[in-house]
Amino acid sequence: MANIIPQLTLNQINAIPSKAEQKVYTALQAQIPDDWLVVHSLEFIMTTSKHNSHGDREADFVLFSPKYGVLVVEVKGGGIEYDKKIDQWYSIDKNQNKHNIKNPLRQAKDAKYEIRSHLNQKLHGKNLLIAHGALFPDIDRKNSLASPDIPLDTLGTNNNLNDLKTWAISIFEYWAGEKPIFDPLGITGVKTAELIYGKQISILPSLRMAIEEEVQKQIELTNQQKNILRQLKRRKEAIIEGGAGTGKTVLALDHAQNLANQGLKTILLCYNKKLGNTLKAKSEGIVNLHSMDFHEFCFGYVCIKCCFDLYL
Repeated sequence: MANIIPQLTLNQINAIPSKAEQKVYTALQAQIPDDWLVVHSLEFIMTTSKHNSHGDREADFVLFSPKYGVLVVEVKGGGIEYDKKIDQWYSIDKNQNKHNIKNPLRQAKDAKYEIRSHLNQKLHGKNLLIAHGALFPDIDRKNSLASPDIPLDTLGTNNNLNDLKTWAISIFEYWAGEKPIFDPLGITGVKTAELIYGKQISILPSLRMAIEEEVQKQIELTNQQKNILRQLKRRKEAIIEGGAGTGKTVLALDHAQNLANQGLKTILLCYNKKLGNTLKAKSEGIVNLHSMDFHEFCFGYVCIKCCFDLYL
């Protein structure tokens, strides 16, 4: 069974939009030896003009053979018609309706040059055979399609579906000629193609993003607490519990500021001296609000009654 990318289940094969590609995928999966690599629906971006603009391209099937090289196969379903005068190809459906399609050999040829570029970046110095062809799995005859720019030896029909390996080798041999000068792709080349077109990528979230998400989570949690506190603002006493870093202090300062802004004389106490100094700095300039640590309140703040007009 072929080493094929992607490896699809039967349901996934049946979900391929083109019925013709379904047939070819199933046939290649069963017939191509496992030392070859088959890539279905190989997508890539290529330069489309001298201005270095870019466009999307796709090859229906690409076969990587260690002995021969690379074969790009374009698949077209339905009946096939070609009007040479206007250089237009058509697919004919079961109701005899014609639909414009792209030139399959031209599509395969464009893709093979881009694939050659990809491989040359990794396999320096190899003179690889990169072939192309077209497969029409819904027709029996292909002779009428022949022309100087459409060699019959590069075309396949449903007669080839039962032995696609032999058909693929015949196309390799057509492009290689009687005295091949090409280097074999080799097992290393097949593995390289698999790394390029079938690699698995795993990138863990960055520590910075993890920290930012945790900070955001804490901010959201504090906002939830604020909503709860607003619902409890008629209560004279409330206990708010939570682990370190969940926003209890931020919540306390926010509530103290709200009380002070309502004209209520407010004192905000904490046990930690360093935190008390921080709260004091954040409360500076807010009328009616005095923040400090508990020890300062006990030993140094002797004029509570004067400041707050409270009887303790």
